[in-house]
Amino acid sequence: MGPMGIKADEGWMLLLFIVADFAMAGVGSWLGERRPGAADWYASLRRPRHYPAAWVFAPIWSLVGLSTGVAGWLIWRQGQAGAPATALVLYGLQLLFQAVWQGVVIGSRRLGGGVAQGLLLWGTITLTAWEAARSPGGAWWWLLPYWLWTGYCVRLNYELWRLNPAPEPPEVPALS
Repeated sequence: MGPMGIKADEGWMLLLFIVADFAMAGVGSWLGERRPGAADWYASLRRPRHYPAAWVFAPIWSLVGLSTGVAGWLIWRQGQAGAPATALVLYGLQLLFQAVWQGVVIGSRRLGGGVAQGLLLWGTITLTAWEAARSPGGAWWWLLPYWLWTGYCVRLNYELWRLNPAPEPPEVPALS
């Protein structure tokens, strides 16, 4: 047993869950930046007055990622103790949805689609926490920062969509 009563194999799994969370965030970043000019496009968007400074996002997402990794590990431990795997499957889905969200908003430049993807992610986090709360271990508490921050970011995504309507497609002349 190591510090805090964690067995060595459990410690490695904790590290794996944290690394997996940050790796999926990296995939999301890559999906968001895959289109040339994506960063410039995003920087050019009109923002609401309450939109945080750009430097705020990286440290908060890092803390959220750490918390989410711990939650995943606790959910895995619940499964090792015989809990149903539903929460772990939902946990994996929310990691995937998180990565896709950035690709939809920034990479595809679809702010409205980003709102829909963000709501899907937020709902999946809610279901993950709900399922995790059905077993002892407190994993759902570790998802609370993720749930709150994602809800706030979905709201920001909505405001960006509202303030930056997509341009109308050009009219196609009618054939005579």
